[in-house]
Amino acid sequence: MASKGHYRVRFRSLFGDVPLRVGRLLACPCQGGDEAKSSAVLELGGNPVAPELAYLTARYAALVPLGKVAALLSELLPVSGTQHASTVRNRTRRVGETVVQQQPSADMARPTDPVVIGLDGGYVRSRHGGEGHHFAVIAGKVIDAEGAQHRFAFVPNAPVAAADAFQQALAAAGVDADTPATVLGEGDAGLWRLQRTTLPDATVVLDWWHLAVRFEHALQAARGLGAGTADAHLADEAVRGLERAKWRLWHGRWPGCQRKLAALCRWMQRKPLREVAGIERLQRHVSELLGYLERNQGALVHYAELPS
Repeated sequence: MASKGHYRVRFRSLFGDVPLRVGRLLACPCQGGDEAKSSAVLELGGNPVAPELAYLTARYAALVPLGKVAALLSELLPVSGTQHASTVRNRTRRVGETVVQQQPSADMARPTDPVVIGLDGGYVRSRHGGEGHHFAVIAGKVIDAEGAQHRFAFVPNAPVAAADAFQQALAAAGVDADTPATVLGEGDAGLWRLQRTTLPDATVVLDWWHLAVRFEHALQAARGLGAGTADAHLADEAVRGLERAKWRLWHGRWPGCQRKLAALCRWMQRKPLREVAGIERLQRHVSELLGYLERNQGALVHYAELPS
């Protein structure tokens, strides 16, 4: 094959931009008329970015705003030039498009063994700001008996559309209404309704992580009770009550946990404590925690006995 010349390209890696000189070769005349006239010696595609850099960009872009990701990459990685939010957004979108194309088809075999489904929701904020630019996203993960994982996400435009989207996402993982399933949720009433519509016979479990976060918020408020005053000793009693309630909940003793939290609420309403610094913040967190648990008591289990 004869050379058709060269062209320059910049390959972006974790260790900086690498300038490359890629040669092109003319196709042999013996090839058919439908064959390409020339081909590159090294095919990098239209976006020459190292998979490691694409992974890090998409990974952090899923957790923090795009501008902060750009600043983080510019500080930590020896990349050439400053990264921009638009670069992070475009790179993350390309990674997402690749992931969607690689999703398994819906005609795969249906699993007969039990599966565990994690279901969560959140809001995506528009980079332009203003009202009407935010939208909800429901995301989840299906784990089968062998540990294989299938992730999904969709935007719920309406209750019927959300149920259809959830059903399609489960079908892509080989799950239907007859598949034995355990659904882990954050306690949102809308997500529970979605589960009941699509998997009415599933076992529902309130996810411990979300419980632990709410307990930690209350514990932080308790540790600051009376800080810097003569009432600082009251923090120990509040912390002790919360830790005992949490221990009972972990060991499947919801009634005991409920009694401990209710007693703590009554304790905080005593007249000598009404003027203690930080008491209102603690009351708010404990009351919200108790209400959250009471609304979801049907999904509380013996967490200590669950397989790790």
